[in-house]
Amino acid sequence: MVLGGRALHPVAMTSRAVTITLELRLAGDELDGRASDGTGEDRSFSGWLGLLVAIDALVDAAPEREAA
Repeated sequence: MVLGGRALHPVAMTSRAVTITLELRLAGDELDGRASDGTGEDRSFSGWLGLLVAIDALVDAAPEREAA
């Protein structure tokens, strides 16, 4: 939004840098494994959707930093 020539941001912008390690086990078309963010937070998953949910949970748990 622009007001009087100034751009306004109603919500502060945040950024995250997240490193996620994956351990994958494939059996035919089936996938299972574990995702870890290196802080001891491991998420086991089964299937492609489970992989996405595990990654999403680890990203949500990552600390936020205010953008400069």
